[in-house]
Amino acid sequence: MRPLRALLASSAALVGFVQAASLAELAAELPACGLTCLGTAIAASPCTLANSTCICTNTVLLQSAAACLATACKPKEQLQVAKIQQDGCGGPVESHQRQLRIIGHLFCSLAAVSILTRIWSKLKILHKLYPDDWVMIIAGVALIPFWIILIRIIDLGLGLNLWDTNLDTLDEFFKSFWVEEIIYINLLAITKVALLLFLLNVFPVQYLRATCWTLIALTVGIATSFTMVTIFSCSPIPYFWTRWQGEAGGKCNNINLQTYISAALNIAQDFAILFLPMPELYKLQVSRKKRIQLFLMFGVGLFVSITSIVRLKTLVKFGNTKNPSMDYTTLVIWSVIECNVAIICACMPSIRKLLGDCFKSSFFASTVKTNPSSSSATRSGDPRVYQSRSFKIESRLRSQHDDFHELVSMSGVTGGDYHLDHGSGKSNSLPKEEGQ
Repeated sequence: MRPLRALLASSAALVGFVQAASLAELAAELPACGLTCLGTAIAASPCTLANSTCICTNTVLLQSAAACLATACKPKEQLQVAKIQQDGCGGPVESHQRQLRIIGHLFCSLAAVSILTRIWSKLKILHKLYPDDWVMIIAGVALIPFWIILIRIIDLGLGLNLWDTNLDTLDEFFKSFWVEEIIYINLLAITKVALLLFLLNVFPVQYLRATCWTLIALTVGIATSFTMVTIFSCSPIPYFWTRWQGEAGGKCNNINLQTYISAALNIAQDFAILFLPMPELYKLQVSRKKRIQLFLMFGVGLFVSITSIVRLKTLVKFGNTKNPSMDYTTLVIWSVIECNVAIICACMPSIRKLLGDCFKSSFFASTVKTNPSSSSATRSGDPRVYQSRSFKIESRLRSQHDDFHELVSMSGVTGGDYHLDHGSGKSNSLPKEEGQ
C-alpha cells in the first residue's frame, strides 16, 4: 500500500523524536493481519518488539512489513496499522488544514462580497438588474453550498494523511467531495455564462453576438455533460465513496481521464472568452486611465486562465492515489482560487462603476471632456455604454410651416456634426462650422 510505504520509509528519520508509546504497548491494537506481518518482519531482522528505535529505523524490516500488509490486509486495516506505527515511532501529524481554511474563507468571502457589490451597484446606479446580473445571483446561490461543503471536507480530513483521519467518517468525506465536484463544474459554467451575457450587452456587433450565443450554448452543454459524467462516475453511484474500503461490488470509469478532458475544455473556454472582445476593445479610443482599468480586468481574466492551467498539473494523482485526503490538497486550493477569482473578474465592471460614482475624483471615476457651454449626458441604446455629448441649439428664421430644427453637435463622439430633421426622421451630415 503506497501510503503505508511512504509512512514506513519516512520513519527512518524519526530517531530523534520522543516516542509516544512503544510498539510493544500498541501491539494489542493491531489487527490480526498487521500483527502477523509485523511479527514476521521483526523475526527476520535483528530487532525485537520491545526495541521501538530499531523497528522504526530498520529499512529492510519496514519494506518487508509494507509488502506483507499490502497483500494480507484490507485498506482499512492497512490504515489502522499505519496510524499505530506512526504513533509508536513518535512521528508528527502532517496537516495543511489551517492553510486550506484560510484560503477557502478568504476567496469565498471576496467572491460573495463582489457579487453583493455588483447587485448593489446596479440597483443604485441603474435601478434595475439585467440578465447577466440575475445569472450572477444564481452563481452566488451556488457559492453558498460550495463554501459550506468545502469547510466540511476540511473538517473530515482534507489536508491530513488518510491514516490520520477518522476512518469512520471516510465515506462521508468522499461523498462530500463528490458533491463538491458537481458544484464546482456548474459554478464555473454559471460564471462564464454571466460574462458572456455581459459581453452581449456591451458589444452589439453581430459577429460577436453570434459567437457569444454559441459559447453560451457550448458552456451549458459541456457543464451538463460533465455533471452527468461525474454523477455516474461509478456504478452503482455510492461506490464512489465506498470503494476506498476495497470491497468488491462496483466499478468506476477512468476518473483521471475524464477530469483531464473537463479541465482541457475549461481552459479552452477561458481563453475563448478572454480574447473574444479583444478586436472591439482594440478599436476603442479611450484615455490612458481607462486602458489601465481594462488591462486590470483582463489581467484578472488571464490570471483565471493561468490558474486553470496550474490546476491541470495537480490532476496527475486525481483518482489514482491511495492517499487522497493529502494528495488532493493542492488540487482543491487551485480549484477554490479559480472559481472565486472568476466570479470577482465577472463583477469588476460593476464594482469599478460604483467606485467611480462614489469617489468621483478617484482613479475609478469616468471623466469625459465636454464643452463649457450647455451639455447633457446621454445613454446609448445599450444601458451599459455611456456617451457624453454637448449640443448647441441654433434658432434661425424659418417659415411658420417649416418644422425643421437643427442640432449641431459640439463634440459628437461619431467624429462629425449632424442635424436631425424631425420631419423626415433622418440624420443628415452637415459640414463642420468654422471655429468648431
